[in-house]
Amino acid sequence: MEMALMLIKAMAGEFDLRRYHDDYREALERLIEAKIAGKVIPQVEAPAPVGDVADALLRSLNMLGVKA
Repeated sequence: MEMALMLIKAMAGEFDLRRYHDDYREALERLIEAKIAGKVIPQVEAPAPVGDVADALLRSLNMLGVKA
């Protein structure tokens, strides 16, 4: 319990939203704006089933253009 409290105390501080960047939200907003503008949105094929969850997550991030 002491170690947990020390960790919390060490990590506590002012929250600065400018330090964080939401690539997914920006990509989604660009997609919505393109749809509103009447642009044709290319369809992406769903990846083949994968047994490794980490690999599937990396593939989905790459499809969104997020550097992982």
